[in-house]
Amino acid sequence: MGLFEYKVIPTPRRVKKAKGVKTEAGRFALTLTDVINAEAAEGWEYLRSETLPMDSKPGMLKKPVEMFQTVLVFRRAVATDEMDMSDHPAYSGVLDAAKEDVRAEQASEKKEPSTLDIPTRAYVAPTASAAITAEPQGGKSYWD
Repeated sequence: MGLFEYKVIPTPRRVKKAKGVKTEAGRFALTLTDVINAEAAEGWEYLRSETLPMDSKPGMLKKPVEMFQTVLVFRRAVATDEMDMSDHPAYSGVLDAAKEDVRAEQASEKKEPSTLDIPTRAYVAPTASAAITAEPQGGKSYWD
C-alpha cells in the first residue's frame, strides 16, 4: 500500500452559466465537474465530499455561531515501494521510526533468550475458599 497526500477544498459557492444547461442543479453539477476535472489534471483523485461543522464569528461582539461547510476531498499517491521518501518532510519522521523498529526487531532476533524474556504474569484460578457469598457480613442484606 502506498502513501497518499490529501487536499481539501471548499465546494464552489457560485455556479457557472453554461449554454444548454438551464436548471440550477445542472449548473451546480457542471461546476463540480469542472472543479474535479481541474484537480484530476494535476494528479489528484476525487475521494469524497464532506459536510463538517465549524464555528463562525459573525461580528466582533457576537457569539460564535455553528455553521456547516461542505468540502471536496482529493488524494494522490506520493510513494511506492521503489521510491525513496527519506527527503520528504512529512514522512521522514515516520520512516525514521519504522527503521528504528526494524533495527530493534533485528537486534532482538540475534540475542539469546534469557529469563527476562519469559512472561512473568500467569493466570491463577480462584480457589473454593475465595468464593463470593450472596450474604454480606453482619447477616443483613443491602436492601434492609
